Amino acid sequence: RKQPAARGGRQGRLASARLLASRFDRWGREDFGSLIADWSGDCAAEAQQRSSRRSRPANPERDIKAAVALLAKGKFSDAAKLLQSHGLADIADPAVLQQMLAKHPPRRSPVPAVIPGLDTTNRLVVGVTEMEEAYRGLKTDKAQGASPWRYEYLIPLAPTEPFVGDAARHVLGSHAWLASSFANGDLPPWFYFVFCAARCVPLRKCAVQAGVAES
Repeated sequence: RKQPAARGGRQGRLASARLLASRFDRWGREDFGSLIADWSGDCAAEAQQRSSRRSRPANPERDIKAAVALLAKGKFSDAAKLLQSHGLADIADPAVLQQMLAKHPPRRSPVPAVIPGLDTTNRLVVGVTEMEEAYRGLKTDKAQGASPWRYEYLIPLAPTEPFVGDAARHVLGSHAWLASSFANGDLPPWFYFVFCAARCVPLRKCAVQAGVAES
């Protein structure tokens, strides 16, 4: 996972580079415990930064700068959406929460655990080649979904030249195994409950006006 943005100009960039080199070194030594601890700390720091960004006042200059960066990459649709966005509503607002509940009511009947008549012997097998094609076709600058895996982290796992290290060469095979297991229902029920969960985000449809309820 990407560590929180470094600050302090050149010194901050050097510190970030040293941290990245240290993590690659620990990966090579299979020191996964410290890497997981770093990842947990990064998640907490990113959550705090995300919270502070949401509470910041509107900054048209910042949005325009970000939109220009997207335009430079040819992402015209993303740039337009950024400039036309009115941000997120406060989910802690009872009125906003009530609107979200009304738009997404509880399921009326449970989904069956087993589909009647399903042929369980006909299994779907996802291979490394399919994973390579999928990862190489991913688009950048997209938000992650239910998992914390950004596309920028997955694309390098499918290089055009083979990895040198044994551990790196086997990563895509592990992802293919996970995709096959997921598609065939081999994973425990709690995994599907967590992985398939959808996060509802209250988007503002119009600019905020004083004394007017958000919608």
